[in-house]
Amino acid sequence: MSIPFFTVITPTFNRAELADKYLASICAQDFDPSFYRVIIVNNNSTDHTAEIIAKYERQYPFLQGIFEAKQGTSNAKNAAVGMTDSPYLVFFDDDVIVPSKHLSNAYKIIQEYAPDIVAGPVYPYYTVKKPFWFKDKSEIKKFEAHSGFSETQRITGANWIIKRDLFLSLGAFDPEYGPVGDRLGIRAHGDERKILDTYRLRVPKPNQKLYYALECPVQHFVAPQKLSLRFTLYRSYFAGRTQVSLSYEVHGKRFKGRDVRRMLWQAPIRFFRTARNEIRQNGWRNADYVEGLRMASFQVGMFVEGNYRLGMSKHQEQKRNPLAEGLEKKTG
Repeated sequence: MSIPFFTVITPTFNRAELADKYLASICAQDFDPSFYRVIIVNNNSTDHTAEIIAKYERQYPFLQGIFEAKQGTSNAKNAAVGMTDSPYLVFFDDDVIVPSKHLSNAYKIIQEYAPDIVAGPVYPYYTVKKPFWFKDKSEIKKFEAHSGFSETQRITGANWIIKRDLFLSLGAFDPEYGPVGDRLGIRAHGDERKILDTYRLRVPKPNQKLYYALECPVQHFVAPQKLSLRFTLYRSYFAGRTQVSLSYEVHGKRFKGRDVRRMLWQAPIRFFRTARNEIRQNGWRNADYVEGLRMASFQVGMFVEGNYRLGMSKHQEQKRNPLAEGLEKKTG
């Protein structure tokens, strides 16, 4: 049997209904089934996730469910990477719906442009009414206005593709930066960001090949608990901590005390600047004041992580090799 061009990798934990919708979409691709394989990783689910996966395994030969006991989406994804030789790895979250032409569009792009990394937009969908203050823009992840190579694009872990050999050369997903169970960790949702930052650091800019594909979107479920101001600000706070952490661990930046203090007093400045711009653009009534709070919360997160790093010893700062032990063993 030939090696599939794509291996689609998705971790899941206690979201059987969402995993069911996701698997239905990824198994209904308008794409030759011999060209892709799906690995869904049950990461210690205690609901009926195992039954859902087994249902699709019986129906679709290209789908395989595996179990990873070590909690954390990074560990789950690393386990799946170690089980495939496909030239390209595709990563989706278990709460997305993948349009039927996603993989066929991605394949055409790769055949024509041979990118190292392909990323696509993420659009939200909801099952409950949104609060009046909640704006779709906080959940829409669309980083470019046009498809093509980009020097500035970002990626979101819900929807991206990378060459397998490149991924292995950059190191596996770092569990310190991935969600664990259903908790939003201090550096949660930053494991793919760390891969991207490492890529940009190691590969000379003229040789970087990051392609943004508007024709490869997904729909992402926004859970009701995410429609709260508390969650919105917590997420921005954790994003700020991730920003500083990656500055230390990937880019080798060392902040001084005055730099960290500046992070804190920038919080009210960012709030007022953002609020002012919103008022200018949309008027007092329609201004998005929560956006200003998000920016301030981001700055507070930067300050907290920066202050924490100032107190760390050089020994504590030394980061272990991010290539997970399990992946090393499986890939030889």
